Amino acid sequence: MARALDLPDMVFAANGFFSVNKKAIVSRFRYRERQGETKFYKQWLKAHGFEVIDPKSIIYEGQGDTLLVEDVILQGYGFRSDREIAKLLSNEFPNKKVVPLRLIDERFYHLDICFLPINRELVYFYDKAFDRKSVDTIKEFFKYAIAVSDEEALSFSLNSVVIDHTVVTNAKAKRFNDRVSSEGLKTISLDMSEFIKSGGAVKCLTNELWEEKQNCPLTNHKT
Repeated sequence: MARALDLPDMVFAANGFFSVNKKAIVSRFRYRERQGETKFYKQWLKAHGFEVIDPKSIIYEGQGDTLLVEDVILQGYGFRSDREIAKLLSNEFPNKKVVPLRLIDERFYHLDICFLPINRELVYFYDKAFDRKSVDTIKEFFKYAIAVSDEEALSFSLNSVVIDHTVVTNAKAKRFNDRVSSEGLKTISLDMSEFIKSGGAVKCLTNELWEEKQNCPLTNHKT
């Protein structure tokens, strides 16, 4: 039986689940090396009062592929999550519009390493990571859909976390950080070099707990 100490990739907390308003869809990891994590995420969620939805036979890797922007859930699929998860998300969160996006570049196996929404109007993304239909969909949903360069994408610049008007980024993604700063956003740069060796940076280490309160905007707390 797996122990937490036997699961070194559990540091990438984004992949464990996706939640809104104390309802969480827990992950079902594609590869054996991470499948033991699901038990511990279920335990934590139940201990903190979450309703836990298990996708069972659907392969799903949480916020690695599921990003929430106001009333829209962007759902990546193709490498680590099955397309069928979009239907489950629609059923469980009926007040959200679920938008599937197909990933086609195996280097960008999760949505959160090639797609960074700042708000409902602005997104940075790596267009080569998506099929043509998905690129068109992104441009339809965001007024300002800005494609980044190969250099920016490969530096894990899009694997960042947005807090209000501040973007928490990988310190070595200098070109992207300069771009974001020049466009009026603040940046906080962190040394992600050790984590990038295993394929993740700031967002991969962060799970956002989204809450909608009556008469209040969507807010989030991070683990």
